[in-house]
Order: sequence, then structure tokens, then C-alpha cells
Amino acid sequence: MGTATRAISGRCIRAGIVLAGLGMAHGQQPASAPTTTRQAGIMDPVLQMQAFSLRVPADWIFEGALVPGSPCAAMPGAVFRAVSPDGITGIKMLPEFDWSWSVPPTASPKKPVAECLRFDRELPAAEFVKDMAGVLQVEFVREEPVPAAMAAAFQEKMKKQNESFAAQTPAGKPVFRITRHETSIALVHYSINTIPVEEWLTATLWCLDAPFGIGKGVQHRHTCTASVLRSRARPGELEASKEQFQSVSESMLVDEQWMKKWTERNASRDGVGGYTGRWGDYILPSREQRAQDALASALHTRQYEEFMGGTRRSTDLVMARPQETTEARRNTGDWADYVFDLLKRPDPNIGSIIAVPLQYAYTWVDEQGQHYQTNDFNDNPNGRLKGAWTRQRNDR
Repeated sequence: MGTATRAISGRCIRAGIVLAGLGMAHGQQPASAPTTTRQAGIMDPVLQMQAFSLRVPADWIFEGALVPGSPCAAMPGAVFRAVSPDGITGIKMLPEFDWSWSVPPTASPKKPVAECLRFDRELPAAEFVKDMAGVLQVEFVREEPVPAAMAAAFQEKMKKQNESFAAQTPAGKPVFRITRHETSIALVHYSINTIPVEEWLTATLWCLDAPFGIGKGVQHRHTCTASVLRSRARPGELEASKEQFQSVSESMLVDEQWMKKWTERNASRDGVGGYTGRWGDYILPSREQRAQDALASALHTRQYEEFMGGTRRSTDLVMARPQETTEARRNTGDWADYVFDLLKRPDPNIGSIIAVPLQYAYTWVDEQGQHYQTNDFNDNPNGRLKGAWTRQRNDR
């Protein structure tokens, strides 16, 4: 297996591992799907193909997007949010979080890129999910137990994947290894306006050791990726919604034809340049590619600044003040919301991000037929205005 091929393979296995983890995020036994569902797709705007698909309740509002990878892990990832018509119950997948380091450390005159998290070790999923609660400024209630069967399934998947890596590696060559694959679930509280909600904040984390070189010159490039799911409902309704959440997460599939096309396109220097803009700057990228580059740079920089800037301080505060009222911790948006906000603001001529959003991206209707319009996905009139409000479907 050549160096370029091995590098691409290391990126591509991420999708399968993360999706395998999502299927176990809310329980061990497969859930029966809700009575009425519909299929939702997530498109690759560069290849003009469906990259991921999943099933959501038929009357839920769904938005999905493909997000370019970071400099640490180039494989694109899926981001989505699906909520009930009243905007309270829902499930959301955040953009992935990546970090990498080398052993022994690689001396480089370049300044570290502020688009990957700045860690030089594997973080346990339980530590990551607590840090996430701190950065999101939600009330950390407790860590939920991970069923023994689920933990065992993660370890079994890791074992089988490592056996596959070993079988595909020529004798005498260093072998790829997955060194960590686990999940952690935290129960958190916050509010949407005056309406309190409970949420399962789930982090699925895996780390890969990708050695390169031969003999005593072997270096180990370690990469970790954390995938985060947020599943929320009104107090007392979270457990009853478990089957619905599990049905959505288990239904998520990567399109094999898209994966094949993406791998082929990115298996060469020119292909990677054509897609990500990180190699081969002489290639003139398309408008869609420029838009993806702008999205990637804005998103990953924001992730880095907010997560690394707020992690320890915010986590310490969350742990130190567990009795702070749920109402004081309001839903103020996250990186998934940021992605969809950016996607609503492309310059139609050059594909880059502009500062002014389109007018009234969302419309709410109450039982009297009155309308409330807003550009903010999290601007929910329920609990703030009189009446019961329902958001009109706004699929992307």
C-alpha cells in the first residue's frame, strides 16, 4: 500500500467508524422506526451527489449539510438537525472535532493551523463530553451509564478493524491501528425561552495511529475525531423519545457510490487540490469548491477558538455550579447552527460567504394563522409569545 493510498485510506475509514458508533448512541437493541418517516439526503455540492441519507419523522423539520474536513482529517462529514414542528423535541449532529499530533513530535517552522483542536493526546470520551457541556454552557446533570454490551460492541468493532488493517499490510510494513473507540453520554439541562428541556449529549470518539517510514525512522501520526449528537425533549419526555432518536441515528448511511467517487478524486495530488484547495494551488477551483473552502475555514476556525478558548474555564464553572437554574442556561446555538447560517449566505457570483443573511429563513404559524418570521433557527416563539406555534418545513 503506497503512502498516498494509505493516507487516503486513513481519512476514509472515519465515516464507517463514526457511523457505526452513531447506531449505538442511544441503546443496544435496534429500535423500531416511528410509524411515519421520510428519507432525507445530504448532498455533496462539489460532486453533485448524495453523500449521506437518513430517515426522520415525517412531520419534523430537517436540514443537512456536508462539511469539509479539517487540516487534521480531510474526509468531509455530515451535519444535520431535525426538530418537531414546535421546535422543542429534536436531534442534532454537530460538525466533527479533530486533532492530531506526531510521535516523535515533528519539527515544523510553520505556525500550527487554528482549525484543529490543540491536543497532543487521546481524550477519553467522558472527558470530552464534559468539556463540550462546559463550552455549550448547559447544565451538566450527570454522566449516563454506557451499557456493558454497547462498550463491548465498540471494542469488538475496533478489534475487527485492526485485524483487517493488519491483514492488508505487507509484511515488515508498519500497520494502521485504531487505538480508541468509545462513547460517553451526559444528561444536561437548559431552556428554550421559558421552556425547560432535557438533553442527552453524546460524544463518540475514535483515535487512529497511522505510522509512516521504515525501521528506526518510523513516525506515528495520531489523529482523533469526536462526533457529537444532541437529543432533546421536554422534561419527563426524553426516555419516551429514545426510540425516535435511535431510529434516526441508526438510519444514517454513507452513500457507497459517493464514497468511491470521493476516494478516487482525492487519491491523487491533483484530486485533493481540486476538492480541498490544500494541495495544488495552481488548480482553479469551481464556485462550489470555493464555497466549501470558505465554509471550512470559517467553521473550523470558530470551533478552534470557541472550544480551546472556553473548554477548561467553562467546564470548571459547569461542574462548580450544578444547581444553577435551567432557565438561566438558554439555548444560544452551536456549530451546527453556525454551519446552516453560513450556508444561507453565499455570494451567488463567487461562492464565498457574505455578511448579510437572506431575509426570513424561517416562518412560524400559530393556531390563529398568524405568522412570525425570523432568520435564527433557535428563535422559537413558543414560551415567549402567546399561543402554540409551529414552524413550517424548511428542508435543505
